[in-house]
Amino acid sequence: MGYSRRHFMVPSPVVGLCELERIDHERRTMKRRIRLAKFLVTKSPDTFDFIAMPSLNGENQTCRLSSGPVSSVRSD
Repeated sequence: MGYSRRHFMVPSPVVGLCELERIDHERRTMKRRIRLAKFLVTKSPDTFDFIAMPSLNGENQTCRLSSGPVSSVRSD
């Protein structure tokens, strides 16, 4: 016995709702995976306590380095 495939026309709003649901599901899945991974909390340079880390050469240098690519490489 052969089965024929039927093609159904799905209304455009239903397709849009399905797409939004898929996107939301992916977002929630990612948030759950990050929460379950228990990543350490990251700090931005403006909230970091530089006094607690005396090995750093000051807030200005660290902020400069974190703000973009290094323009020159020093070779010793």
